[in-house]
Amino acid sequence: MATRPPVLKMTTLIPNQITTPDEVDTPIGKLDFFDGVPPTETVDTILDYVDRARAVEVFIKMIPAVSMLNIRKGQRALGLTACNQVLIWEQLADSKSFVLTFNTSTLYAWSFLDLKKDGPIVVDVPPGMLDDMCVRCHGPLNAFNDKTWVPSDVEAVG
Repeated sequence: MATRPPVLKMTTLIPNQITTPDEVDTPIGKLDFFDGVPPTETVDTILDYVDRARAVEVFIKMIPAVSMLNIRKGQRALGLTACNQVLIWEQLADSKSFVLTFNTSTLYAWSFLDLKKDGPIVVDVPPGMLDDMCVRCHGPLNAFNDKTWVPSDVEAVG
């Protein structure tokens, strides 16, 4: 026979649907709670999961940067070290290409800027054609297709 706490004049009834159960089955295992508070073991399990999830997220998000770093190393190994030297990939990529972020329907060209060495540089390219080392596009994203881009739309990347 379950006992219920007494209902007093100042008691606020809390619906069971919004309370934390004593035990929750999750993809990372069973999590225990006491009066809605997790014990040390549950906290450790959750923090381990969050650490692992963040590590996986960082790994995935940094794949483009690692790819670009190795493209830059390869370009330098070929003797292309000045900002006016451009590496052009003349054929479509295939499974033999050692570039992590290639797709097979695009021709590529790379040049890397060293603003410490070369100073300020003006880059004039069509919209959507300027990426940083993390392969994030700078400038208007849809402007190439809808023809609304004008040179003053491009913002400095800080």
